[in-house]
Amino acid sequence: MSQTFARFPVDSTSSSHARIGAQSALETKKGGESIMTFTDLVAYFRARFGVEEGQTMAEYGVVLAVITALVVAAILALSGAIANALHTVQGYL
Repeated sequence: MSQTFARFPVDSTSSSHARIGAQSALETKKGGESIMTFTDLVAYFRARFGVEEGQTMAEYGVVLAVITALVVAAILALSGAIANALHTVQGYL
């Protein structure tokens, strides 16, 4: 049986220690304010933004796009010289 506690699913089959820890971490004060210490906030941001999973593929994609753009620009810049060289070779044949 699973229940939701403050938007966080809590599985009732898990150990009671984990459930108590999750509930005590999300307890609210009398005014409805959640209890979050600075340490909790730092730990949250490290966990949220410290994950670098998948970034390497994106970085490879960006590098590949830059290299492709440079190759296309070089071919366009040298297209006149390449055409002249091919015509010269064709003239010799």
